Amino acid sequence: MLTLIKIAWRNIWRNTLRSSLVILSMVIGIAAGILFLGIAYGINNKRMEASIYSYLSHVQIHNKEFGERMETKYYIPNFESVEAQLKQIPEVKAYAPRYVFNGGIRSPRAGQGIIIKAIDIGADSLVSNLKDLLIEGTYLDKKRTAPIIIGEKLAKKLQVKIGKKVTVNYLSDGVEVASSFKVAGIFRSSALGMEERTAFMRRDDFEAQTGVSGQAHEIAIIATSLPAVNVIKEKIVAPGSVVESWTDLAPELELMDVMMDKIIFIIMGIILLALSFGIVNTMLMVILERTRELGMLMSVGMNKMKIFLLVLFETVMLSAIGGPIGMLFSSLMINYLHKTGIDLSSVGEGLKTFGIGSTIYPKLLEGDLLRIGLMVICIGILSAIYPAIKALKLKPAEAVRAI
Repeated sequence: MLTLIKIAWRNIWRNTLRSSLVILSMVIGIAAGILFLGIAYGINNKRMEASIYSYLSHVQIHNKEFGERMETKYYIPNFESVEAQLKQIPEVKAYAPRYVFNGGIRSPRAGQGIIIKAIDIGADSLVSNLKDLLIEGTYLDKKRTAPIIIGEKLAKKLQVKIGKKVTVNYLSDGVEVASSFKVAGIFRSSALGMEERTAFMRRDDFEAQTGVSGQAHEIAIIATSLPAVNVIKEKIVAPGSVVESWTDLAPELELMDVMMDKIIFIIMGIILLALSFGIVNTMLMVILERTRELGMLMSVGMNKMKIFLLVLFETVMLSAIGGPIGMLFSSLMINYLHKTGIDLSSVGEGLKTFGIGSTIYPKLLEGDLLRIGLMVICIGILSAIYPAIKALKLKPAEAVRAI
C-alpha cells in the first residue's frame, strides 16, 4: 500500500504544470466558496444583531393584552416583583424597563402616527445601541424642553432639524396628552421601518406628563449568550404577562438563519461539484496518456484492485493538497476581514432595505471548516471513481500496443 502511495505521489508531479493548475483551481474555488459562506453568515448575523439591539432585545416581557392593543393602560402586572427576579438571574446581562405606546407626532409642516418609547437613558444604553445610531445631535440629556430622538426618515417627512420643536400626543388612561418636545437627536437604523415609525423620549418625562410612576409596558432583556435566552424564559415567573424571546417576536430571523445554513452548503456543494468535473477530466487525460504504461503494469502482474487504488490515490491527493490550502487561505481572509470589516457603503441603501448595515464582518460557524473538509474528501473520492473504472476496463494486450 505504501508503495502505491509513493507511486501515486510521483505520478502527480510527472506533469507539474497540469497538476498545479488543478490544485490552483481547487484552492481558488474552495477559498471563494468559503469566503462567500463567511460573507453570507456575516450579512445574516449583522441583520440579526441590528434587529436585537435596535428594537427586539433577547427577551421581552409585556402585559398579555399589550400585544393586541398597544395602549398605555396595559402595564406589566407586579412590575416590582418581576424586576426583583431579573436581578437574581445570572444569565441576565442587562435589562431596561420602558413605556411603549402608540401616539402621533406633528411639526408645522407634517404629522404622522408613531410608536413612542419612553426609556431610562442609563439602563437602556445597556440593552440598545440607540446612542451609537445617532447621526446628528445628542442623546436624551437633560434639557429645559423635553428632548426627543427621531429617525432620519421621520425627520425628513416632518421637515425638522436638530433643535426644532415638535408636538407629541397620545392617550394615557383615556385622557389625551399633548406635549411639546425639542428634537435632540436624529438616528439612522438598518432595522426595517424603525427610522420612520419610532421615536424615543425620557421615561421621567412620560411619568411627569401622566402622573404614572414605577410601572412599565415592556422590559427589554439582553442575555449573556444566545443559549442563555431560553434559560431566562424558563426562570421568569410573571402571572398576567408574556415572556417572549427574540425568536418568538421575529421568527423570520430564526428561519432565515436555518435557511442560510442549508442554502450556503448547497452552493458550496455545487462549487465542489464543478471542481470535480475538472479533476475527472484531468484524470481521464492522465489515463489516456498512460494507457501503455498501465497495460504494462497489468501485464507484469499488477492486479485490477491495485490499478484502481493507484488512480484513486492520485485523484484524492490532488484534492488533499488543494482542499487544505484553499481552506487555510480562506480562513486567514475571513479572520482578517472579520476584524476590519467589508465596507459596502456604495450599496448601503440597498442593504438597508433588508435591515443590514453597510459594513459586513464575515465569520464562520463552529464546525463549518470540518464539514467543508469532509465535503472535499467525498468529492475527491467520487471524482476518482469514474477514471479508476475507466482504467480497469483497459485490456493489457491492447494497452501495451497503444501509442
